Amino acid sequence: MKALIDADILVYRGGFSAEHTHYRIYLEGEEDYGYIATFPSKKECNEYLKEYYPDGGIIIEPYVEIESLNNALSNTRNIIEAIFDATETNSYQLYLTGDGNYRESLVDYYKMNRKDSRKPHWYTEIREYLINNWGAEVVDGCEADDAMGIAQYVYWNELAPDTELNKAGAHTIICTLDKDLNMIPGWHYNWVNQEKYWVTEDEATLFYYTQLLTGDSTDNIAGVPKCGPAKARKILEGATTEYDMYSRCLKAYEEAYPSLGYVKLKENADLLWILREEQQLWLPPGI
Repeated sequence: MKALIDADILVYRGGFSAEHTHYRIYLEGEEDYGYIATFPSKKECNEYLKEYYPDGGIIIEPYVEIESLNNALSNTRNIIEAIFDATETNSYQLYLTGDGNYRESLVDYYKMNRKDSRKPHWYTEIREYLINNWGAEVVDGCEADDAMGIAQYVYWNELAPDTELNKAGAHTIICTLDKDLNMIPGWHYNWVNQEKYWVTEDEATLFYYTQLLTGDSTDNIAGVPKCGPAKARKILEGATTEYDMYSRCLKAYEEAYPSLGYVKLKENADLLWILREEQQLWLPPGI
């Protein structure tokens, strides 16, 4: 079995694992004399202030201690090797998102809520390490998620319809922490939870239409207003076909966005859809 690894997440996990935020305490008005205490966590800092400075008069300054590049690379390598051990794979491919994600040409707000997010200090160096030492593929035009979806789905139609035979005959396993990949059937592995699990075609379809209703705040995608997971499950409850799920979602969108229901649904559907074939966006069932 081949491990399809989300290297975008590896860069952040490996990078931030080599960074540690500490907290320095200064007396207000006496900052030039230097800090009076330092703590490795905000909790310990607050406990100290509560006991010794309950009336305030204190300035808290967070600062980041950065370990060496070697430590960051070692942490990244350890994650990769742990994935190999847990999934018992005999081959692998890492994927990094490159330039020109097509979703950014569809709307101007996609992932804009992340534009000011801080990257790890060793971000560029870890990416180069994954490319040069692990053969990571840089994916232009879409995202690493799409490349993993395409790589896993290419074998899907070759598998037997029986679920147990599918499990035994699967060629790939998607290794990521991103729940969005649950719309791709097949084996999955979450290396933080150390959970290996199987997603059927029906489960993948239900996940997608559930997300179409709820949206995805992580990527700045608003679904149907005030529709959380519980309401989405209620809307889709009892649906036995993809067309039925689609019809219920369309009705919810038409009620939420009068005269623009399908337009808004299609916009979100294209943003949320993880590619299964190159350049093949989501199509309503029956088309």
